Amino acid sequence: SDATSSPSVTGYKVEWYCTTCKTPEVQLIKLQRSAPLTNTKFSLSYSPTPEIKKETAMLPWDSPADLVRRELINLGWSETDDLNLLQDVQVSRSTLTNGYAW
Repeated sequence: SDATSSPSVTGYKVEWYCTTCKTPEVQLIKLQRSAPLTNTKFSLSYSPTPEIKKETAMLPWDSPADLVRRELINLGWSETDDLNLLQDVQVSRSTLTNGYAW
């Protein structure tokens, strides 16, 4: 065929999908009280299966987002085992009346 008379490509479309990708899940944690919080602590736990439950260290009531994120990422880690339960975690913190939301 004659290369000069062949139609040229004017565009293309690439489609991609992933059968193993997961939709991000959003969780909201609120620590709030009618009176101002002082010297309050909390922990978070996660159970990927009924047999496994991991808990964070006790966190101060006014924990910054990076501390909460670090504790969540380290869930499941110990000196003898690394379950690597949560990998891609984003945490932000907002101020509430007498408390915070992460």
